[in-house]
Amino acid sequence: MKWSVDCADAYALARTRHAVIEELRHLCGDADLFVVESVLGELLSAEMGRGHVALAVTIERAREGPSIHIYTQGRHGNSTHGELREAILRNSRVPMSIEVSPQGTHVALRPPR
Repeated sequence: MKWSVDCADAYALARTRHAVIEELRHLCGDADLFVVESVLGELLSAEMGRGHVALAVTIERAREGPSIHIYTQGRHGNSTHGELREAILRNSRVPMSIEVSPQGTHVALRPPR
């Protein structure tokens, strides 16, 4: 599954978050996805302040379970500023990797099994 979103469109970001979680529910069954949804919401809302920037969200299936990938274009500083956002991301215990390059940022999340 893949979603493309304009970061300036808050409703599109919310729809994307809901669609990703619904797809994960389909793939993960009874897994508790509350924390994943919270982290995904924080990551997507962090991109809103960047304005009209393209964002792609994908779900990839693997033997060890699905993973969520968020791709943004262009270089930018730490978009996860703010005490609440930092606390949620730091203490969520959702396996996450972040790769930053001049071309953009790639964030990967792995929901619990």
